Amino acid sequence: RDPRRDTGEKNIAWTNLTAGGPLGVLAINLAERRRLRINGPAMVEPKGAIRLTVEEFFGNCPKYIQARTAEEHSYGAFEEAAGSFSSGDAFTEAQGETIRSVDTFFLASRNPGGGADVSHRGGRPGFVNVEGAQRLSWGDFSGNGMFQTLGNILLDTHVGLVFPDFQRGSVLQLTGRAKVLDDPQSCAAFAGAERVVEFELDEVRESPGRIPVGWNFLSYSPFLP
Repeated sequence: RDPRRDTGEKNIAWTNLTAGGPLGVLAINLAERRRLRINGPAMVEPKGAIRLTVEEFFGNCPKYIQARTAEEHSYGAFEEAAGSFSSGDAFTEAQGETIRSVDTFFLASRNPGGGADVSHRGGRPGFVNVEGAQRLSWGDFSGNGMFQTLGNILLDTHVGLVFPDFQRGSVLQLTGRAKVLDDPQSCAAFAGAERVVEFELDEVRESPGRIPVGWNFLSYSPFLP
């Protein structure tokens, strides 16, 4: 989808890119459980192309990725729902149920030095706990041992979360503040977790029809707790 297409929605990412600044990119192959993170300063060129100067480039392990394949010839499967969006400062009941049902979300973070990063989180449905109209939490388990996201959160609490709905094609975009907890009481709520991340919502935006293709679920990650 052309990010400049007028849908009546303010495209925050496009606005930020035209101003220049750091960009975090996650390239993920769900079917093969492979992922790469690519970070660096980005800018929009006069003809609309996005140019990223790579400063960080590294792979991650396949842990916690649910295998999915794109359905053949399904491009535009949710196109009819595109164009409308809603925003608010609290989760609706339906949005809370969507978050409880997902097995995948993406987490963007940044640091005061100007770097940006985006990572993947996965688990069985219910691995994200909806604690109210403005608060979420999830367990953090043994992964790559790089602590890129957690380190960023310790330095700058502002984060962005994206929850894709692979069944209906909608996307929930959340902005807010996060903190990392490692006390035994907090970790006890998520069996096997080494720490817990709490998220406090500033804004939620729901955009139907943002996933352009249909997806077939294959299997859960064998690493899920």
